[in-house]
Amino acid sequence: MLDFEQISLLTIDDQSISLATVLQYFQLSGKLMPWIREVVEQHIVFQAIQSREDLTIVESELDQAIINFRLNNQLSDADVFEQWLLNQGIDFATLRSRFIISLKIEKLKALIAEPNLQALFDQQKLSRDQIELYYMIASSHEVAQEIQHKIEQTENFEQVAREYALAEAPQVSLVRRAFSLAQLPENLRNAIASKQIGETVGAIEVEERWCVFRIEAFTPAVLDGELKLALQNQLFEQWVAEQIHQLSIRLGGAQVEAVSPVEERELATTV
Repeated sequence: MLDFEQISLLTIDDQSISLATVLQYFQLSGKLMPWIREVVEQHIVFQAIQSREDLTIVESELDQAIINFRLNNQLSDADVFEQWLLNQGIDFATLRSRFIISLKIEKLKALIAEPNLQALFDQQKLSRDQIELYYMIASSHEVAQEIQHKIEQTENFEQVAREYALAEAPQVSLVRRAFSLAQLPENLRNAIASKQIGETVGAIEVEERWCVFRIEAFTPAVLDGELKLALQNQLFEQWVAEQIHQLSIRLGGAQVEAVSPVEERELATTV
């Protein structure tokens, strides 16, 4: 069995810090289990990268990634870039290796997520679709019905809104706001479903208040760009968590139970 006290990990002001001391520091600060989980996650990912043959990175892809990194971080100038490498304590070969790993991880995420990506998107679409509504909150059901009737007669939502909002005794409040469809109550969501941009909906009771709505804009979620990356990351994190719970993890000779992030926080508060 390894004796962690005999393994020097760091030297600080000529004082050798053993691996056992470092682990104790982590434990006392409540960071040991999160640190172990991070190590295990990295192990799982690196093992997956090494075992797969469908993560090849072509030279042009790697070169472009490094160029983009330099442009985005004001490192285009060769001298500035060289100084940055020195400050980071790495050479260009090490940087290239980092990018190769990073690109392979992104490809791995996409491959792991692909079988369940569309299903997850469909499941979350209601909360991702965005709608902008301009609406009047009326002082009573009768006023809301009266407003809707006037809008149908004049076909001018703005005019009616000004009339009621600027009256000597205002009978409405005007609100313009964007929502996800999931945020809307079911009765309003169902009423909007058959309407087009610019059309009105109401009078409808929402949270015990009577309202008349106009649809200003609708932006349906699309499985692309940042949303696609976010869902891929979500599925990849689920996959990693599943792998962790299948592993036997030991710290030295002691068994370490795989824990969830919630359990990690609870453990940290009791150390």
